[in-house]
Order: sequence, then C-alpha cells, then structure tokens
Amino acid sequence: MGLSDNVTLFLSTLPQQQGVLDISNLDIGGPLPDWANNNISQLQLSELYLDKNRFNGTLNILAFAELSNISKSLKVLSLKDNMFTDVVTSEELVRVAGLTKINLQGNPYCNKSWTSEDDSRRCTFYCGHPCIYLPQKSNNMGWKVITMATSISSAVIVLVILGFGVILRRKQKHIRDLQKKIKEADINELRGLNTVNFELPQKTLLLR
Repeated sequence: MGLSDNVTLFLSTLPQQQGVLDISNLDIGGPLPDWANNNISQLQLSELYLDKNRFNGTLNILAFAELSNISKSLKVLSLKDNMFTDVVTSEELVRVAGLTKINLQGNPYCNKSWTSEDDSRRCTFYCGHPCIYLPQKSNNMGWKVITMATSISSAVIVLVILGFGVILRRKQKHIRDLQKKIKEADINELRGLNTVNFELPQKTLLLR
C-alpha cells in the first residue's frame, strides 16, 4: 500500500466534525480539487493544510469552494510549496463561501509576471508578497510616442533654422553698416584732399 493510499485510509477514519487537518509534507500529488473531493469533501474543516506536497497544474479554487460540506466551513486553505502554475477563481464565490485565507507561497504561480492588474493583485494576496505587474504597451501609445518625437524634432529644426536666420540677418546688417562707414570714410578723405589742393596755390601767391 502506497503512502497516498495510507493517507486516504487515514482520512476515512476522521470524524466528520474534524476542524483542522494538516497533511503537509507527505509527498501527495495530483490535481486539486479532485483529490480533495474524493477524500475530504465530507469533512467540516475550518483549516486545511496541504503544504510541501506535489500538487500541480491549475488550482481551481472556484471548484474547491463548491465542495459539499467543506465549502460551508473552510476558512483557511494552505498549499504552500507545491507546484501550481495557475489559479482559477471567483472572488465573489470565494467570499460568499467564507474562504478568507489562501496561502500559495512557494509555488511557480507566485513567480510569474502579470499583464493584468487584477491578476497581479490576486497573486499578491495569495502569495504574500508583491507580484510583478507588467502592463502591455498598446500600439497606439507607440505611435503617440513616435509622433511626439517627430513633432519635437521638427520643432527643434525650425528653431535652429530661425536661429541661423537671425544670426545671418545680424551679420548682413553688420556688413552693411561697415560698408557704409568705409564709404563715408572714403568720401571724407576725398573732401580733405580737394581742400588741400585748393589752398596750396593761395599760399604760394602770398609768398611772392
């Protein structure tokens, strides 16, 4: 007789009013709630501990909460350190059934990352630590980012062009002012030469 058969035989001897049941670390495997339905569904348990076994697959808490007697009395369900990878549940049904504490620490389910905020929050509640929430980025958001980046680049280019235009206009004005000053200086120099040439004969005549 295997260990699982011994556990089943042991459970069959328990009184229906059994309140707390701890069958952890017994190397029991298989999916839930099938195993529980076959072995403990008639017990009026308030706390059930199935930690450190080999239960795996998807934990259907929704179906677990619908088991006959156990669904009316169970408050704590602990399945720590098993191999569950996913959970199916209905929070409303679980609340109505009165199942107030579910422990899933140490299962692969607790190490997953979630794209749904509700799933991440549920994982945090079941696993006792913050679960990873990675929201999906929509394509629209990507296009918005690209459009925004393009708009910013265009605005920068326009500002650069305007800046060069302002600098060029200032340089052109400076060149015109400089040319004007040079021209004025040439005119003044010519006027000075004409004055000297006009006065020299007069000075010569006075000497004679």
